[in-house]
Amino acid sequence: MAAPTARRAWLPWAVAGVASVVAVAAFGVAITRGPEADARAVTRSSIFLNPGDHMLGSFSLSRDGRVLVVEASNGGTARFMARRMDREAWTPIAGTDDARFPAVSPDGRRLTFRKAALQLVLPIDGGASQTIGPGFFSSDWLPDGRIILTQSYSSGLSLMQREGDAPTRLTTPDTNSGVLGHWHAQMLPDDRHVVFTSYRTPATSSDVEVLDIKTGEHRVLVKGAAYGRVLPTGDLIFLRGRTIFAVEFDARSVEAKGLPVPVLDGVAVYDTEARPYLAYSDDGTLVYGIESRWEAPTALEWFDRSGRRTAVAGANASAVAPALSPDGRLVAYVERGADDWDVWVLALSRRTRTRLTTGGGSDLGVTWTPDSKEVVWSAERPAFHLYARVADASLPARVLVSGESDLFYPAFTPDGGTMVYNEASGSVDRLRRRDLASGQDEPILEAGSNYPVFSPDGRWFAYSSGPSGRYEVYVVPYPELTGRRLQVSTQGGSDPLFAKGGRELIYRSGLSVVSVAFDPATGTLGTPIELFKQTVVVPFSPSRGYTVTADGQRFMIATRPDGSEPRELVVVTNWFREVREKLAAARGVGPR
Repeated sequence: MAAPTARRAWLPWAVAGVASVVAVAAFGVAITRGPEADARAVTRSSIFLNPGDHMLGSFSLSRDGRVLVVEASNGGTARFMARRMDREAWTPIAGTDDARFPAVSPDGRRLTFRKAALQLVLPIDGGASQTIGPGFFSSDWLPDGRIILTQSYSSGLSLMQREGDAPTRLTTPDTNSGVLGHWHAQMLPDDRHVVFTSYRTPATSSDVEVLDIKTGEHRVLVKGAAYGRVLPTGDLIFLRGRTIFAVEFDARSVEAKGLPVPVLDGVAVYDTEARPYLAYSDDGTLVYGIESRWEAPTALEWFDRSGRRTAVAGANASAVAPALSPDGRLVAYVERGADDWDVWVLALSRRTRTRLTTGGGSDLGVTWTPDSKEVVWSAERPAFHLYARVADASLPARVLVSGESDLFYPAFTPDGGTMVYNEASGSVDRLRRRDLASGQDEPILEAGSNYPVFSPDGRWFAYSSGPSGRYEVYVVPYPELTGRRLQVSTQGGSDPLFAKGGRELIYRSGLSVVSVAFDPATGTLGTPIELFKQTVVVPFSPSRGYTVTADGQRFMIATRPDGSEPRELVVVTNWFREVREKLAAARGVGPR
């Protein structure tokens, strides 16, 4: 995947009313009803990706339910595909290769999305894109062109009056009470109140709140909930666990009334954003992902340079984001728990596992100290801080760096004395360098840089950067970091790693694992060579999706069993009617 700026990947995102979520890809089945069907009947159908395509990230359904845009692997390339729901043809959208998080405009004619560190707008039927600012974390695109947005994962809500204008701050998260950010905004029809998620760690402690734009005050609507949305029918829905609940909503007092009722179970959820894989249109058409299809077990596998694969013996089910220790004896990885992600270590020869973290928020993005003694990761507390723990868990975890921003992708000089890491501050990434003995810390390189890695001799430093709208891999001399900046990738790239004693750079470009010969004595680069294609399961950001042995001969990647990639979505017509019927049944009366 292209490296996103904000946390968890697949970030920027929900567009309420336009109904954008983290989810999908390209479908090839039309949803139709026979001429005699009851227009008010609630119907369910499954739709699937085109053969050979699979889901990569997010989808967006227009307000009128006529336009669906999906993020897909199409012919081995990550791009958006558009489909008019009254037609069967899918059309790739030019200019969206390696873009993320599509959101259809209220009029169904345009698309906003994130590409590298930028937020772009593009006509769906073709045309030039326009940059409207740094990439959003989440947003609600209003019919009059205004955008209610969260600029970064740790910020409050802002209002952009016109596309490209500087946003005006509306709220500030109360970090003293453990609130990380205000996410998933939805403007209500009165044009005065905004429903949003006040996010805490774990996500089950988040609240759905409402902001009064006129007074600046906000208050809780539903405790222990996330992703609140007021439907066109006037009912409030929200997420708890893997279930969508509904509760009656009084628009005059702007309050939830009565007891919540479960209306949709088993929804796939992007946990670290407290966001369901769900979208709806104003006419009550619902599209959602099924938990059992989307959250299939993963496996760690070895790949040779031609793409032949073998299992990694002893790894837990649902293991992802592997990182080999420098001595090659151990692999650290992340495993999904009930409500979050935890760090484990596998001894490859003995096939024994050691758990390093337990609960208290997600732990992601593992790497190693150069001596292979400690695992380092990003721990959600509620911002992501950098922690370290000895690999045998004989000592408690220790904090390396903390702060108000998310801290990701630690990398160490070969002597272990200096750490470079990514600070997600505001809407862009930047790299920082920290002397671990003195604690002296300074920003380095340009904004929009991430995935740092040092060469084995410590004389070169590789990273990904995307200020122009596409991430590429670069390598620079170290410690100067100035002068020659060599571009390694040519068609987009991220996740660089050194192999063969620093004589080879490996990176990912879309679905491709790519090799480039490198002469550390002169800085001479060879021509990029694709080794093989493979979908890499990376269910969150931050994380490297793969790891490579020191000799560059084998790659460890988290995969799904063949044919198990999520290909199915459920489409429900007249879902609002079903919601109202369930609310009425809970009250013991007929539908409203």
